[in-house]
Amino acid sequence: MPRFPHWKGRRIGMHYDKNGELLEEGQAEQEILRVDIKAHCYDDADPDICMDFTLQYVTKNADGVLTWAEDYYDAVPEENYFLQMDDSAVYFDKAVNTQKNNRNHFFYREMESGEDLEYTLLFVVDKDRKNNFLIYPTGSNSALWQTEDMTAGEIRDGLEGYISLQ
Repeated sequence: MPRFPHWKGRRIGMHYDKNGELLEEGQAEQEILRVDIKAHCYDDADPDICMDFTLQYVTKNADGVLTWAEDYYDAVPEENYFLQMDDSAVYFDKAVNTQKNNRNHFFYREMESGEDLEYTLLFVVDKDRKNNFLIYPTGSNSALWQTEDMTAGEIRDGLEGYISLQ
């Protein structure tokens, strides 16, 4: 079950439409989203496993069906704000790759077949958007960026693995 601890931050951001046109600029209140996960390794063919998840913002159409949000938000460059760079977690409590020269592997862990791991991820979420996202394993949804080359069935199949936290 997701939890929003009591930390509150703010960022100045820009809201863009799907074509990259600026819609508005404003300040967003932020909260930390805590997600506790229990993972089980079924096969150790590739023991180096990414434990990170990514937020995918969604909108509801008139029929109540969720679809990917086409608008997006970005920080004002002068703010030097980097917490929400890629909509993935900002913290992983079971990180083992913490050396300075290995930080690009921070969210990866080796697991053996049959091993269980319980861990916590923290995300930074804009308070006004905290009910408008799903999460998915980072790197698992290439359909999101290749929709022009794919059939509707292929896109639908690519949506498997999304998780609603509500």
